[in-house]
This record gives sequence, structure tokens and C-alpha cells, in this order.
Amino acid sequence: DDTRPMTPVAVAGAADPTVLAALRAARDRGWVQPIVVGREMEVRRMADACSLAIDGFEFFDAEEPASAAVADVRSGRVGFRVVREL
Repeated sequence: DDTRPMTPVAVAGAADPTVLAALRAARDRGWVQPIVVGREMEVRRMADACSLAIDGFEFFDAEEPASAAVADVRSGRVGFRVVREL
């Protein structure tokens, strides 16, 4: 795991404790570089409410998170996307 670069993963609708915890665990293991697409303040409030650290996460503030995450994949910026029902 230490020799491979982290894979950028765009996640739309990440204001969810389970999603944030999974991203944190994957980031801590060096597997992914989380790119949270959506309403940044909403995600930060959820992380604070659940006492989840989100240091090392990238944020892309977007009103239409699913469309923005798909655009990131199509552009080649990220290798995978996760879109939760918004």
C-alpha cells in the first residue's frame, strides 16, 4: 500500500456519517484521496457532529454534486465516483 499513490475518489452526497467514516478509514490506509463534492459546510457540520476528522479531504463546493462528480470522472481528474442519493 505504501508504494502506490492514493486514488482520487469523488463522492457526491457525502454529508453522511457512514460515508465520511469510510472515506476517513480509506484515507488513513493510504488507499484514496477523498474529493468531497457538494455543499462543503453541510459536510463539515456532519463531520463535526460525528467527531470525524476530515483533514486531508479535498472539497469541491457544488450546488449539483452528482453532476459535478460525474464531470470530474469524465475529465480524468478522478478515477472513481460514489454518488449517494441526494
